[in-house]
Amino acid sequence: MKKKIALIAGILLVIGFIVSILALNRIDDSDTKETNDTAETVSSVSDTDNNTNTENEIEPIPEQVQSGIEDSKEGALEAAKLLFENHPYSYNTLIESLKRRGFSYENCKYAADNCGADWSEQAILLAQVYTEDWYYSYSGLIAQLEFDGYSHDEAKTAVDKTEIDWNEQAYKSAKNFLKEQSYGYDMLVDMLENIDGFTKEQAEYGADKALDEYWNSDSDTQSEAMDPSYAVSISSDNLVELDSDMQIIID
Repeated sequence: MKKKIALIAGILLVIGFIVSILALNRIDDSDTKETNDTAETVSSVSDTDNNTNTENEIEPIPEQVQSGIEDSKEGALEAAKLLFENHPYSYNTLIESLKRRGFSYENCKYAADNCGADWSEQAILLAQVYTEDWYYSYSGLIAQLEFDGYSHDEAKTAVDKTEIDWNEQAYKSAKNFLKEQSYGYDMLVDMLENIDGFTKEQAEYGADKALDEYWNSDSDTQSEAMDPSYAVSISSDNLVELDSDMQIIID
């Protein structure tokens, strides 16, 4: 009888030992999974940030700023001057650009306040850069400068002082629409008016020129294109919502 009791006790001890090992392994696996999930999340966020910066940046980052400057008022001011050598900035976008490069908000604000920039001139230069690298209507460009921190009057003044061919801007926008898929004339004009904010005359010029070029090109997509006389009505209520995705944030 005693032997049986001892045997049973021994078996129970072995079972308990095995259960303990399995429990520890389960905890380790859980910790490992949590660590891996965290690493994947961080990696995903990092990749997203990198992609966003790549898409939004127009100017190259100066090597001196890339290599790092001490986070101080003097360092931020030095970095600001280096950035101005490559691209115009508004007061707000300069602060944001410096913050993304590791400077504290206090030092960024000091640099913006003391860099000696003529912000009205910077607005004009920004308007020129935007219309060279992208395409805007008159109202869209004003909205973009307002997004960068300028008041409506400041943005309007800068746009008015900038020599811009709005017909060509409409043409560039129409070409971009046609890169995605083919559109009929009426539909393309409607999109240029309601999405980008061009006037009817500007939209018609842009659609005419872009479609003429499109249908006379040797593009591989021509075989799948719709007839150019085909017109489809489009709801401006649905289109206006897309406009918020078309702004550029200059880094």
